[in-house]
Amino acid sequence: MNVDRCVENLPLTDSLRRKLPVTLLTANNLKMESAGKYEYNRLVIVGNGLDLAMGMKSSYSDFLANYLLECIVKAKQGNYNDLLFKIDKVSQLYSAKENTFSTFHDWKKLLEHNKHWNYKYLGFLEKVMNNLSIENWVDIESLYFDTMIPMIDNVKKGRLNSRNFEQVRTLNESFGELTRLLDIYIKKIDDHPFYDSRAFQYFLEDCFEKQKVREVCLNHPDNIGFNELPDPSKLLFLNFNYTSTLSKLLNYLDRRNHLTINIHGKAGNQTNPIIFGYGDDTHPYYSMIEEERSDVPLEFIKSFYYNR
Repeated sequence: MNVDRCVENLPLTDSLRRKLPVTLLTANNLKMESAGKYEYNRLVIVGNGLDLAMGMKSSYSDFLANYLLECIVKAKQGNYNDLLFKIDKVSQLYSAKENTFSTFHDWKKLLEHNKHWNYKYLGFLEKVMNNLSIENWVDIESLYFDTMIPMIDNVKKGRLNSRNFEQVRTLNESFGELTRLLDIYIKKIDDHPFYDSRAFQYFLEDCFEKQKVREVCLNHPDNIGFNELPDPSKLLFLNFNYTSTLSKLLNYLDRRNHLTINIHGKAGNQTNPIIFGYGDDTHPYYSMIEEERSDVPLEFIKSFYYNR
């Protein structure tokens, strides 16, 4: 099995996939048929960069800004609170146009102009917002796991048959609510039509053809020259996004020799719900959590949902 090496040595972490619009790991299953025809298949990895490039507000900060604005709108009617946020009634709203409010920067500006508000982030959202304030970016899934680690350390201090996972349960309840809200938000923005997509259709069209540059992405047998190299026989799109952006673009192309796996589920889809949680099973604490006699710390570990 060979790889047409665009990114052969690239560490494909979840955070990196979110930054890459499309990663070509081309090829594999190379074979020579009895008639002498050379064939290969292609794997295409799709991350959140595709949605962002299509103009979708699909980042974590976009989601959080939208959620917080919705809380403020509800607070105009009276005191508001849920599992993640509470605020006293908002009688006045300074320097905010609800139809243009869309980023975490907008949220910070809104707070600066409304310092009289009495509000509080609750549960796991407090950690998320503190992290955003310091770094102006947050990986919610990694932060969740980092938050759970000291809790597991405390759990391990107890007796094996009577360990208390209450702290982890509380964290999971908060993270589960964030997951529910994320699913609703992604479904909402996914239902909106995106702008002119022809450039991205052309880009995806290239995925169905052999690589354009001789010196790049080639790892085929020496006896197969670049000029003789055919287009890939089949394509597998491994989609890490929760949206239907990829499927919409592929529908425009009307190609038949491909398969798509939505490995993290799809927003608003009950048969394939979104998988939101921690996914690095190489972390040293990962095996420790697996060894615990409880499913509580595994509730938002991605690898336990891939085989559903």
